Amino acid sequence: MTPEVTKIGNKLFDKVELASQKVELALIDDLTKSLNKSKASYKSFNDDYSKFVDFRRLSILSGEQYSKDANEMINLYENAAKQAKELGLDFNSIQIAKDVRSLIASGDPNVITKTINSLK
Repeated sequence: MTPEVTKIGNKLFDKVELASQKVELALIDDLTKSLNKSKASYKSFNDDYSKFVDFRRLSILSGEQYSKDANEMINLYENAAKQAKELGLDFNSIQIAKDVRSLIASGDPNVITKTINSLK
């Protein structure tokens, strides 16, 4: 090859090599951006999952407490209704009895217990 052809060939090779390096740098840049984006979304997931686990635990605890309290309330309601009946009174007509029945209808302790068990 003549020195001119060799010189032109070297320049073309250098340009191809530079173009190849630019492509590699662009890929590295894209990979870096993707890595940072993935790290941020992974952190977000971990934060949200931790909140979910904490919320789940608190939901179980508050549900268990409600079931315990509601069952105690139901026992007291049944005893009061029984005593009122023995005295010839209509216990179900007073407001507290209505409130107890309303709460049980919207938050049946058996349903709450089943829901808690499904969370465990």
